[in-house]
Amino acid sequence: MQLAWIEKITAKNWRVSALIATGLLVGCVSQGPKLVQSTDPYSKKSQYAFGPIKAEDCPTRSRGNGFVDVQFVGTDGLHTMSVSYLSDTWLFLSTSTPMDILIDGKSSQLVPINSPSRDVIHGRQVRENLYYPVTQDFVRKLADAKTVQFRILGAKGNLEQCLSSERIKSIEAVVPLLP
Repeated sequence: MQLAWIEKITAKNWRVSALIATGLLVGCVSQGPKLVQSTDPYSKKSQYAFGPIKAEDCPTRSRGNGFVDVQFVGTDGLHTMSVSYLSDTWLFLSTSTPMDILIDGKSSQLVPINSPSRDVIHGRQVRENLYYPVTQDFVRKLADAKTVQFRILGAKGNLEQCLSSERIKSIEAVVPLLP
C-alpha cells in the first residue's frame, strides 16, 4: 500500500493520524468558487471577491500548458473579471489586445485595464493576471450561457480555455452584486 509509511510514522500518535487523514480527504474534495463580501471600515464601501472558477481545456483545442482561474472582484464602483494563468512558461499576455470570448457561440471582446500583473511564484512557476471591467448585463449573459470559451493573446503564445456548465452556473452568485 502506498500510504504504509504514513501508518508507521503515525501509529503512536492518533492526533497526527487524524490530521493527515483529514488533510488527504479535504484535498480530494472538489472546492468550488467562494463569495467573500466585506465593507471597508474607513470608506464604508462594499467590496466582494468571487472565485476562483477553474477554467479547463476546450474540447476542440489542444491541451494547454498551465492552470487558468477566473475571478470576479468589485470595489469602489469598479467591477472586474480577472483571468489568472499559472504555469512554468511565460505567455506575456497582452493588455494591448482585447480578450475574445464566445458566449453560446456569439463573439464579444473585453478590453483589459491597467497592465498585466506578472510574478514568479516559486522556482519556475509563474503567474500572469489580467483584469477586465464587466457590467451586470455581461455577467448575466455569462451566468445564463450554456458554453463559454475565451482566448487571450500573448507575445509567447495564446491562452484558450473553456468553462464547464457547472462552473458557468456558479457565476449566478455575482449578478446581484453588480449595479
